[in-house]
Amino acid sequence: MILVDNAWILSVGIDVGTSTTKLIVSRLRIDQVSGPGAIPKHEIVGRELLYVGPLHGTPLLSEEEIDGSALSEIIREEYVKAGIRAADIQTGAVIVTGETATKGNASTIVRLLAEQAGDFVVATAGAELEGILAGKGAGADGRSRVLKGVVANIDVGGGTANVAFFRNGQWIDTVTFHVGGRVIRMNERGKVLKVSPHIVPWLTVNGFLITPGQILKYGQWEEICNRMSRDMLRYLAGQEASLTWHQLLLGPALANRYPVEEWTFSGGVGELMGKPLPESLDGSSAYGDIGPILARSLARASESLGLNLGLPDQTTRATVIGAGTQSIELSGATVFVEESMLPIRNLPVLKLDLAESGSSSFMGMKEAAAKLIRQGNIWYGQSNPDEATFAIAIGSVGYYSYRSIQDLAKSLLEAYREEEPDNHKMVLICEQDMAKALGQSIYRQSGYEMRIVCLDEIRARQGDYIDIGQAPSGTWIPVTVKTLAFHSAAQ
Repeated sequence: MILVDNAWILSVGIDVGTSTTKLIVSRLRIDQVSGPGAIPKHEIVGRELLYVGPLHGTPLLSEEEIDGSALSEIIREEYVKAGIRAADIQTGAVIVTGETATKGNASTIVRLLAEQAGDFVVATAGAELEGILAGKGAGADGRSRVLKGVVANIDVGGGTANVAFFRNGQWIDTVTFHVGGRVIRMNERGKVLKVSPHIVPWLTVNGFLITPGQILKYGQWEEICNRMSRDMLRYLAGQEASLTWHQLLLGPALANRYPVEEWTFSGGVGELMGKPLPESLDGSSAYGDIGPILARSLARASESLGLNLGLPDQTTRATVIGAGTQSIELSGATVFVEESMLPIRNLPVLKLDLAESGSSSFMGMKEAAAKLIRQGNIWYGQSNPDEATFAIAIGSVGYYSYRSIQDLAKSLLEAYREEEPDNHKMVLICEQDMAKALGQSIYRQSGYEMRIVCLDEIRARQGDYIDIGQAPSGTWIPVTVKTLAFHSAAQ
């Protein structure tokens, strides 16, 4: 898509979650933000919501499989209600989050949806990436810029609580817990209907020996939720936690402890925290799970621990409203490209910010690159030798000498060889004018084995997606950078 300055484009966001699916139609205003004489760079400068669809239950064929046919029908019906056709849509995003992202056919179904709808960004978000998306939707990244400190968002949904920490507008860490409204399902009589296997170890070591069919009193349900809330929040707040909190963890613990200036809650359970809830089984079983009781327990535990709670921009999980794009044409003479790797479509971008991390030495650059590659493998899956799973964007750090480019090339190559020894393909996006020199250096240092696409003078952010087309007659290379757009109450 070729953009003109100050252009409005029609965008669709489709959010497929554990319990619900939602569609949003919007207009995004894209304008050039680069100065005279520079390579054109376009960014989202305005958003206008045109249609917000209702929440639909995410259709499943079984506990392990999404009903693709029913999901497609939901999307078709929503298009009709919104008064749009697939042909009208210029850009968009399909995001799968929560436990739905772990379904066996999740990736296949979502890619089919995206292909039906047009040139969409597609992302299957695991727990860590979901936490970051939620934090952005709640506005925690923006608040961390304003407060000049760490802001943490706790996104409590059906199956998990995803916690993301932000500093200066950038995420710095995430952690996920098996804490959510649907980890235990119940009816209005307090009868246990289903217990998630993920929560059973924590229940057992805490003496809560509950099984389906058992009937619990309101006070017993409250005790479970109180303990669960305290275990999670005491750990997050850096206070002395119980000996069993780690049984709630999904994945690794936090890399560090952070002095948090402000906490926000989002997600379905987070939204309930701000509502008056009756303290009875009848009033707490409206959703058929422990969500309302857990919401009350989290609110009380936050108060007792002295957490400074802020108001999120929105409490429901970050809703993707589409993707803005910047389209660029780069000269084939200034970049380093293995043409057999082209075209590349919807490749996620990871940001290697050497200035932010203070990594200027060879070992510092290598450690920063290795950490980023490990993170990419967690989010997007391990690469195979036939394809690159993600691109690395290298931020601007000022003047690069011949020696510093050689050190950067060596650090990237060694990090890839250590973290992905079987992968021989690398995609790099440089903000500074150094693509040809960097690509050639890596190629030579690899013994001419590495297959590399290295572009420059492109500003890409963490979480962007990039398309790289084939160069017509070997002259100009068409590049499109796609930025996910989120809706918040402030917009």
